[in-house]
Amino acid sequence: ILLSWGVPKIKFLAVCASREGVEALAEKYPQVSFYIGVVDDVLDKRGFVSPGIGDCGDRLNNTA
Repeated sequence: ILLSWGVPKIKFLAVCASREGVEALAEKYPQVSFYIGVVDDVLDKRGFVSPGIGDCGDRLNNTA
């Protein structure tokens, strides 16, 4: 919608995203700038980042 309204500069900000998702969006919208805190290479069978962002203790302690 922002592109169709003629917004000249769009920035997308995310705390955590999958590499696959960010690459797909960047390919589809090359004029958008993406800023991602953490890019995760691991997706579960449903395509979600795993463990989820609320499970950061599992990431830090390898309990997932």
